[in-house]
Amino acid sequence: MELKEFAQRISGQEYPFSLQERGLAKVNRFLVLWGESDDLLELDGVTRDEAGAWEGISCYVGNEGVLPVYGSGEISEDYYESLTTIKQVKDLAKRFDNAVLVHAEWCPEGSNLSWRITADVPDEMKEKFLILEDGEPMCEGLVIKMPAPAP
Repeated sequence: MELKEFAQRISGQEYPFSLQERGLAKVNRFLVLWGESDDLLELDGVTRDEAGAWEGISCYVGNEGVLPVYGSGEISEDYYESLTTIKQVKDLAKRFDNAVLVHAEWCPEGSNLSWRITADVPDEMKEKFLILEDGEPMCEGLVIKMPAPAP
């Protein structure tokens, strides 16, 4: 399935996924991102995860979910202090392969949306979709075609 076709398929729904659509996203290596409630960035498809996003967030996401780093690229101090072996450091570095910087904007200016999700990837790797709430646009989500993990 093509990226654009999948984004069109889920656009305009109250909730973005049926079990069938979740399976399609996973098989096709699509990462689907959307804002939920007033404080969450949700991820589904190639991985399932969430990040606290009160008033918005910029974070790195990869094939295994949200990475323990800030949008600036700095590893969170608590996570860094928890690394106790060389293997753990190497595993963290491997998780950065194919990582994408994602931005979840709360109440974006000039729109009636609660959330707008963007990412620092080429246009051919991403497609927007719309989530409705009570029939009204609530979130401009994003589907990203994720590369296969490094061996």
